[in-house]
Amino acid sequence: MDDDMKELHHDDCPDQSEMQEWLEANREIYTDFKSKIQSILKNLLCDNHSKQIDDETSRLQSIILEVMTTEEEAAAMR
Repeated sequence: MDDDMKELHHDDCPDQSEMQEWLEANREIYTDFKSKIQSILKNLLCDNHSKQIDDETSRLQSIILEVMTTEEEAAAMR
């Protein structure tokens, strides 16, 4: 067993009833905290998704431009 694990005692951890008491006494604080965390995570996911869309759009624009340039060069050689 790891030395760090030996130092942890079950008695040091709050039990279910203590946690439930804290939640009931601090429900408004917990709800506000949970809401803020969810909002931050949602914004991060949206920002990341928007960046992925922007990256994909840029790649597609580059591919289209390359194809158009190739077609124009081919047409000019005819």
